[in-house]
Amino acid sequence: MKTFLLFWTPEKQWLKLDSLARRIEDGMCGEYSYIQPWPLTNNNDINEGDRFFIICTKRNWPKGNSIYDYLRSTRDCYMGIGPNASKFYNLDGVCFGGIFKSAPYEDEETDNNMVIDLSLEFAVLPGLFPIIHLNRLKKEIPNFDWAKTEGEFLIEGEEEKSFSGIISKWMMSSNMQVSDFTNFTGRNLHRAHDNLFKKS
Repeated sequence: MKTFLLFWTPEKQWLKLDSLARRIEDGMCGEYSYIQPWPLTNNNDINEGDRFFIICTKRNWPKGNSIYDYLRSTRDCYMGIGPNASKFYNLDGVCFGGIFKSAPYEDEETDNNMVIDLSLEFAVLPGLFPIIHLNRLKKEIPNFDWAKTEGEFLIEGEEEKSFSGIISKWMMSSNMQVSDFTNFTGRNLHRAHDNLFKKS
């Protein structure tokens, strides 16, 4: 199992923010298998069963008609994000992690661009509650290029070992519950940890 880091700035429409917000809300409200195609940017040797972590690179999120305002205003799931969520708009870092569920394939809906299916094992709201900040990654793994803004990049060797250690430790020590609004995949983090690390 190889490890890829997927860099994402929300200006790139992997999903429109309002669509992502609705999917997150759906997931928070019950059991939800979250599989989403990802448009490939780089020509990497990605295989089904490899793992990925998505790095949100955006800081200084504009307030207004965004995913965060949407979730703060809805009460359908009674998760109580509330108005204080606005203070978290300026965060960046790791927000999703999971397993590739397909090999790369041509997507007829996007003029035959190459995509790959992602299955999320854990998720936090990108830009709202990243579990590992970019500043920490830059400090603890200085030889990796963290200035990337988009694309899919293999991380390996000592850098991968350090990165996986950081994520693994968080997943095993976090108190995040399946019902938390930050974890809309419907998975217990210990189960997600087993899927991501025990099979490698």
